[in-house]
Amino acid sequence: EVIQFDLSDEATALVALSRIPLFSGLRPDQLHEVFEAMQERKAEKGDVVVRQGQLGQALFIVGSGVLDVTSRDEAGVENSLAMLGPGDCFGEIALITGEPTTATVTVLGDGKLLVIPREEFERLLGRVPALGASLARILAARLARASRWVNEQAKQGIVGRLESMPTTELIQALH
Repeated sequence: EVIQFDLSDEATALVALSRIPLFSGLRPDQLHEVFEAMQERKAEKGDVVVRQGQLGQALFIVGSGVLDVTSRDEAGVENSLAMLGPGDCFGEIALITGEPTTATVTVLGDGKLLVIPREEFERLLGRVPALGASLARILAARLARASRWVNEQAKQGIVGRLESMPTTELIQALH
């Protein structure tokens, strides 16, 4: 199912937001709070939305288009970590931890992003406590996937230990 985002129509936007895992457990009044905090931004092919090493600026939700998540390792090798599409979000880990971003996100196909700036995100977490619980569930699921991936890599003979990776890098790598 493709999620259609249209911030010019609040009723349609609230239905679309309720289908995003991050917001799916929120009540209508809480979804309205999220909607009020959002801004729409054009995403054009080639745009770098987030650059690895920057401080987190916002929570981003893909409204339309395709984005590539990459990370450059210590040897300078760029690795593709994920492809993002409508309904996917990114940027939340850097906002929560205060650490620099661990990946670069580049637009591959024109679209739009829904953006919640850092200040609004912090306000939302205070006003919509269920959002924090939802974030915790999503981050725990990502960490579990990361743990499974690391275990599989270790089984294949690649040296690496979960404890040696910073949590933010591990979570971002699997997103």
